[in-house]
Amino acid sequence: MTRPGANVGGIQTILLAAGIVLIVAAVRAPLLSIPLERDEGEYAYIAWRLGYNELPYRDWVDQKPPAVFYIYRLALSLPFESVRAIHFAGLLFAAASACALFFLGLRFMDRFWAWLGAALFALLGADPLAQGTAANTEIFMLCPLIFSQIAFFIAAAKNQRTVWLMVLAGALTGIAVMFKQVAIVNWFLLAAAYPIFARGEKRWRSAISFIAWSALGLLIVLALVLFYFWRHGGSHEFVDNVFTHNLQYIAGIGAPARLEYCWGTLTILARTQATVWAFATVGLAGLFTSGRVKWSVFLVGWLITSAIGVSASGYFFPHYFQQLLPPLALAAAAGAEWFDGIKLWKIRKR
Repeated sequence: MTRPGANVGGIQTILLAAGIVLIVAAVRAPLLSIPLERDEGEYAYIAWRLGYNELPYRDWVDQKPPAVFYIYRLALSLPFESVRAIHFAGLLFAAASACALFFLGLRFMDRFWAWLGAALFALLGADPLAQGTAANTEIFMLCPLIFSQIAFFIAAAKNQRTVWLMVLAGALTGIAVMFKQVAIVNWFLLAAAYPIFARGEKRWRSAISFIAWSALGLLIVLALVLFYFWRHGGSHEFVDNVFTHNLQYIAGIGAPARLEYCWGTLTILARTQATVWAFATVGLAGLFTSGRVKWSVFLVGWLITSAIGVSASGYFFPHYFQQLLPPLALAAAAGAEWFDGIKLWKIRKR
């Protein structure tokens, strides 16, 4: 028999998730009619040409992976004005990402704090200073990336081998890579974290199994995409535009320019994120000292790998930093939880 308390808790969780969706809708609905910016226009044009049986890379040069073009193509088929349809697709992905982050946060913090982290992520993701009003690749990439982590934690929590979850974690990472190449850092994060979260005495054997099966899932996605372009006579152009060209692209930015671009963007983002950075720092320390060491280590690793993704090209455009927002928001929520729990704060509240 299900306990009444469990039913109440489940209802509260559903209501909080619905609240997150409402927050995303409230923040992004007024932005639906904002004109497309440069990158959005680029994706929309290629998506439009897809309707004329043209193929990315073979017929049009672009350095982004193909998933964003096909999402835009799907958006253009909606019964809305094209700009609104594209931004509505971004809204749906943002809502799914925020809800996924909420359920991820429930694994190591109470419902309210997990909700706070997801709500903060939703707000920061739409920040104009981070170019969050646009339907850029990051907004689509983060959705499968966060879901891959949920699959990872479910797999790690089970005592028996769960091959399909391992493959799913890798496949979802592969889908994220098909939105933006730097999502590949997520696979390395999960591979490194598996021994920490795996249960049982044979955790290292399980970790090797996860590496193999998740890599298979990732490679299946990449192979299917490559096969699609091969069937349509564009496999060489796909590899050259999406991978080879980008390696040459990032090699052209020297260290002094990288530092200058990074500092310039950080000074812009600090206007809205400085307080969040401070709370996140406290949150990471608070998780460590409260016995949730594994989660502190995981969030630090997530921040580091995301920072590697942000810095890969060397240009440090503000929307690149959206890759950092999920772990940053969860860490900041943990910081708020820590402040709420200290005795001095409780005395002042009385």
